[in-house]
Amino acid sequence: MLGPECSALFPSVRSPTKRPVTKNYLALLAGLITLSACGDGPTTPTAATASAPSFAWGVDNDGDGLDEGTEWDLANQYAPVLYMPNLITLADANAGVAGDWTWPSTVSWYLPQVRMRIHHGGCTDHQLLDVGQVNTTNLLQQSHMRYVRKWYGTCEHEAPVQYSDRSWHEDDHYFLEAISEDAVHSGMRTQSSWQLYFHAYPNTIGGVSIQYWVFYPYNDFVASANHEGDWEHVTVRLDANRQPAGVWFAQHNGGTEYLASQVSWYGTHPQVWVADGSHASYRAEADCDNIVAEGGDNSCWTNVNQRWFTWGNTGSADAGIRGGALINMGEALVGTKRPMSGQEWVRYSGRWGEKGSTSATSGPRGPAYQANWTRDAAP
Repeated sequence: MLGPECSALFPSVRSPTKRPVTKNYLALLAGLITLSACGDGPTTPTAATASAPSFAWGVDNDGDGLDEGTEWDLANQYAPVLYMPNLITLADANAGVAGDWTWPSTVSWYLPQVRMRIHHGGCTDHQLLDVGQVNTTNLLQQSHMRYVRKWYGTCEHEAPVQYSDRSWHEDDHYFLEAISEDAVHSGMRTQSSWQLYFHAYPNTIGGVSIQYWVFYPYNDFVASANHEGDWEHVTVRLDANRQPAGVWFAQHNGGTEYLASQVSWYGTHPQVWVADGSHASYRAEADCDNIVAEGGDNSCWTNVNQRWFTWGNTGSADAGIRGGALINMGEALVGTKRPMSGQEWVRYSGRWGEKGSTSATSGPRGPAYQANWTRDAAP
């Protein structure tokens, strides 16, 4: 826990009550820089210089040109610290408590609790797998013809066949849907089981980019702009010496990249503030709170007890959440590239939540089908 001299820098540590709208950005920045002197972790304004790990295993299982051991070492060295919003229950949220009841989960936790359907625009959806039947294998094995409304009013199946491991059509695509919504949307209640996914690849500046993805079963944003399934990510860009050059913070349909010197660090780990409900990523609480993109509702929190050390057991006594180890997804199935064994679900081409009436209410596609999956990738 922070001592009294440091608690004053972070009022939300002392109380579950959210801080007032009026903020002092300079005070927040000073708090970030000073925190290391308060005995709760080496927080610095720039990444600590460290020798690049070189524990090569002599294998490249995902065919991306990087040794798998090196991928693991770099991923652990630069995994982000996520300052989570005030983590509450659904009952708390219904009672008006400020915070986020939609917690992270993993693919293995989520799939058994959803059913798999295929959306047909203008025609009836079809169910392919019921709750309890979806797994990482049959997720990729579904095939179904398009279902099209004819000029005479009826819907009929016709070619081409849509495949769940590669096909996409706005009017004919697969999606996953929770039935026990409150239980599934709440995410994993056991924080020690949270895990972060990553993939690493050579980038355009002669170094390596490491992309970290976290999955939330629900995005509880503003008003009715909510949807099932929510993949969020942060990308750490390393230079040719494998030192941090910049960090990309994903936010809604876009994001912002900053130089390493513009980001706050916990040792070699970038610090990231996660917005309440939307789960968008920001480099500081002041960048997140009270902006239109987050509904202007004080979306981010600075609470060291609810910061997530995403690489698992840190070997430190600093306050925070320690989940499981990172998971290397590998690459999408393109040319010689492929997912890691056990992570073939990366190839699933459908939505990770139900199809809504708009893009803001529809579940997104998976990481490998997001525009940023190959951001800054070397040709």
